[in-house]
Amino acid sequence: MFANIYPIQRLPRRFGTFTYAVPDKKASEIVRGRFVMIPWRSGIVRGVVARVHEEETKAKSVIDVLPTRMTDGELCVYERVAEETFQSVSSVLDAAFPNPRKRSSRNTPSLLSSSRNSLQTNLTTSPHIPVSELERLENVAKNPPPHAFVETGDLIEAALLVRFLSKHRSDPILFLVPHEHDLNIAAELFSLWSLAPRVCTSELTEPQRHDLAEAWRRGEIPLLLSTRLGSLFLPPQHLAGIVVGRSGVDEHAQYDRNPRYDARRLTLAWSRIRSCPLLLCDTLARCVDLNMIAATDIKKPLFEIISLADRVRF
Repeated sequence: MFANIYPIQRLPRRFGTFTYAVPDKKASEIVRGRFVMIPWRSGIVRGVVARVHEEETKAKSVIDVLPTRMTDGELCVYERVAEETFQSVSSVLDAAFPNPRKRSSRNTPSLLSSSRNSLQTNLTTSPHIPVSELERLENVAKNPPPHAFVETGDLIEAALLVRFLSKHRSDPILFLVPHEHDLNIAAELFSLWSLAPRVCTSELTEPQRHDLAEAWRRGEIPLLLSTRLGSLFLPPQHLAGIVVGRSGVDEHAQYDRNPRYDARRLTLAWSRIRSCPLLLCDTLARCVDLNMIAATDIKKPLFEIISLADRVRF
């Protein structure tokens, strides 16, 4: 028995899977999506099984089988990202599944919290957000559509939507923002509202990102606040929803370095697989967002795409 395996390494786009022999005693455990340990050059790395077959060839053997496993649909998400951006699946997996600590540890990244946790924000009397706007956001959170664009004036309103969503639903929530600055603002707001999000920042080391991603996958994090990197992490089986703040900002996509991906397309894929709401929030929807939502909803939204070349400029 043999298996085609993606090494979890940052590899050039020309590399695909590598064939390894499967020991007979491990054959029953080797299926598509299973994480394994394989020999790689002069060391040992993790890999993900892409296909199992009986085509005999000279190959090194799988060293060990890990307990982690992805479903076929979950692995297809990463394969589709690699295909759309012309890169190796291994590079996408390398970003999505950071290397663990060399020694087992129960340490996890600390929460980013405010020193003003005891303060409470009286939102109903806030001069910045009318009561009618609060009611609108809460109504969306009570009965969120499968995929929708929600008009929000700023990041505060998107954070409020997350707050209301956590109020009405008990499952984990993913909240994505485009910049580190937005991350700090949202974390401060959640702290004022007595919420304790786990925050994924660029300051985390790779082992810390691994611990964070594993805790998120197991459903141990009620609210994950992250920039685009969080969209790569394998989400828990049950999600209350995914909210993308300032969804029209270009920084939700990374095309200037490896791995290349668009967090908005990833969140759409996860919302389909997990059957959870996806709410894109901004002052104005992009045409591609409206088209994406229309393709997933039987009742297509009423919108019109206008070509500025055919209109008089005012």
